[in-house]
Amino acid sequence: MDSQPTDQPADILIVDDTLPNLKLLSQMLAERGYQVRAALNGARALAAVQSDLPDIILLDIMMPDMDGYEVCRRLKADLRTREIPVLFISALSETEDKVKGFAVGGLDYITKPFQLDEVLARVETHLKLRGLQKEIRQKEEVARALLDASHDAAYLVRIDGTILTSNEPGAKDFSRSAGDLPGQCIWDLISLKVALDRKTRLGEVVSSGQPDRFVDMCEGRYLDNVFYPLFDDQGQVERIAIYTRDITERKHSEAIREHLMKELESKNAEMDRFVYTVSHDLRSPLVTVNGFVGFLKSDLAKGNYDRMETYLKMISTAVSKMDTLLNDTLQLSRVGRIANPPELVSFTEIVQEAVDLASEKIRARGAMVEIQPDLPAVDVDRTRIVEVMVNLLENSVKYMGDQKHPEIVIGCRNDRTQKVLFVKDNGMGIDKSQHDKAFDLFYKINRNSEGSGAGLAIVKRIIEVHDGRIWIESSLGEGCTICFTLPGPK
Repeated sequence: MDSQPTDQPADILIVDDTLPNLKLLSQMLAERGYQVRAALNGARALAAVQSDLPDIILLDIMMPDMDGYEVCRRLKADLRTREIPVLFISALSETEDKVKGFAVGGLDYITKPFQLDEVLARVETHLKLRGLQKEIRQKEEVARALLDASHDAAYLVRIDGTILTSNEPGAKDFSRSAGDLPGQCIWDLISLKVALDRKTRLGEVVSSGQPDRFVDMCEGRYLDNVFYPLFDDQGQVERIAIYTRDITERKHSEAIREHLMKELESKNAEMDRFVYTVSHDLRSPLVTVNGFVGFLKSDLAKGNYDRMETYLKMISTAVSKMDTLLNDTLQLSRVGRIANPPELVSFTEIVQEAVDLASEKIRARGAMVEIQPDLPAVDVDRTRIVEVMVNLLENSVKYMGDQKHPEIVIGCRNDRTQKVLFVKDNGMGIDKSQHDKAFDLFYKINRNSEGSGAGLAIVKRIIEVHDGRIWIESSLGEGCTICFTLPGPK
């Protein structure tokens, strides 16, 4: 039969102690373009494969000192030579001889006296199979390298969840190496809740024959999963390829982005309110000034000087009010950042300093201030937080109403996982409908009270710059508690 020699001729080792057989086979195969080597006994054959691996071995069984079975057994026991195809050529034709040959690792058995065409056909068939095996192995190695180089976990499982293979990232997910996973059930390696959900999904993939992609959470991580069905010759799903990508960082980034977007929307809305409030409140004294300047001009034109002093006093009051509003607005704009480096300081020290600074107004109202013991340390701009406490103390004093025994308590409580600081008074209280408005710029619960109404707006801005939050707990007539959070020790 005809044969097409390869570009790089296959290397064939012939092992036979019968010289005529050796020469005949060598000549025939060489004429077909193969590279042929010969060995007269088993020892020489084993030495030959150590120097250069052949592509295939034609091996006689009946040889002195070491028979072909032993030669084959030694070849298959060596990792370096075990993949070389061995074809037995022997006059032994009993079934038990052939079975023994296959048992020690032989791939084929040719009975002497052999036909040259038969030998060539079998050699070429096994060389083609050998070439296909190498190609498949190379592709598997490339696929394995690509999978192991990936950050994604990959598993091949039976439909019952038994792991057939995995890449290294997949094994790392279970703190194993890839070689430890085959034979284990993948559902036993994850939490029961996640396993039940994924088993249900896998069952649907087996039933429908369609891949499934979904995101779930496992061991505190967000995972993007793909279940991909693989079919047998009858078109039935027999295996599932599972790919898993850790998208926890992406999810966190999306959450941060969403939070920032909401925060930006909130800041924009706050800016709109700020601009409106400033323009509205600043316009009021301007209207007053403009009106009395008009009255003044009119009276001067008539030579009427009787009300001049009154007009000037009203103008001065309006200008003073505008100056206060401008100063408070400027102060609010300056607390958009922490002015001094944060320092770890006892909140008790901050409270004592604030009480000293507000002591005149506290004594004037006859208020008692209680400072609870063991207040926590806070990591803050001390000057700014003292300013917060002075504002809150003066605010409590201002809105005591007709309370005969005004009291202020400064303390801390545990709410779930955070410490909440508070300033509590037994004053007139604030209606729940006014809780949020109280922090608006220039908003005054009592329009006749002193000040511009910027105090709580400034307090809120300082707390937020420290990544804290502030809120009111109060009902009208039942006192008021201002609660806020601040960063503690890291």
